[in-house]
Amino acid sequence: MKNKPIASSWDEVTVGLWQEIAEILKDQETDAVDKNVKLVGLLYDIPDEDAYDKPLDEFSDMLDAIAFLGKEPVVPNPAGGYIINGTKYIVCLNHQKITTAQYIDFKTFSRDIDQNMTQILSCLMVPEGHTYNDGGYEMEKVQADIRDHFRITHALSLTRFFFQQYVRLTVRSLQSLTRTLQKEMRKEKDQEKKKRIAEEIKKTRELEHMFGCLA
Repeated sequence: MKNKPIASSWDEVTVGLWQEIAEILKDQETDAVDKNVKLVGLLYDIPDEDAYDKPLDEFSDMLDAIAFLGKEPVVPNPAGGYIINGTKYIVCLNHQKITTAQYIDFKTFSRDIDQNMTQILSCLMVPEGHTYNDGGYEMEKVQADIRDHFRITHALSLTRFFFQQYVRLTVRSLQSLTRTLQKEMRKEKDQEKKKRIAEEIKKTRELEHMFGCLA
């Protein structure tokens, strides 16, 4: 086999390439054989037609060289800074110091991690010497650096870390809301209102349990 794949391990896969891989793997309308052809085409940077035309033994060797796709990425611990495409990006690992704007944008994009991985990370990673979206840097460049040069193993490390932080913050907020509702219910004299408050407390406790299982 003369050609080598553009990535032979998850450590060599960029965020952008990972998103393309994910799109192929989650396609419910394409069978396993055609998915393998698309993956070979993507990882060897050749048209799908060329992959179909490969002799079967050569195609099998090409598949073997990208067998890492069938394994879970080994995710390192998150770091406070990364040099990507010549720029140093700072990551605030203390969720209490994240700005409200960062939190809101992270929460918005986190509704679809696979689709919005680049945008999520651009909320968390800020060029050294700047604050989040302060107008002194181009967000488009940040997102291009992340998409084209940042390794998916580090990207998953950061998104998982901040998702866990977000879940913990949500649980604490729900616990605070539950306590507030309980105080209101104890003070309330009207039985109908007490009943409605009790229903709200039940809902918040259910949400606490749900998010608590994710933490």
